[in-house]
Amino acid sequence: MSVPVPLDELAAAVERFGPIGFLMSGGGDGRPRINHVRLRCEGPVLHTEVGWGTAAALRERPLVSCLWPAGDAEELSLIADGTAELVDGGEPGPDGRIPATITVTWAVLHRPPDTAPC
Repeated sequence: MSVPVPLDELAAAVERFGPIGFLMSGGGDGRPRINHVRLRCEGPVLHTEVGWGTAAALRERPLVSCLWPAGDAEELSLIADGTAELVDGGEPGPDGRIPATITVTWAVLHRPPDTAPC
């Protein structure tokens, strides 16, 4: 079961799930890159910071997804798709992290499967 999240309700959904999630982007060899990140939401825009490897991937392949996984089998996960952009030309901050934004184009709450694990 999937429940669409209107973009004007995204900030409330992110607040409910908390600031820690996963950023999924495309790696140079075709495999997905998955990074544990801190996300802050303002309207339909997510703010985060990434390392140099993820920044390089975002320059080449800006289409990304963010995931806040369900805490247990009775809860829903939050998934948001969007386009990433490096802030300030991709210059790292004092801690070496590179600020990025993700303009969300679609979000959904998704129920875990009913089946038992393999």
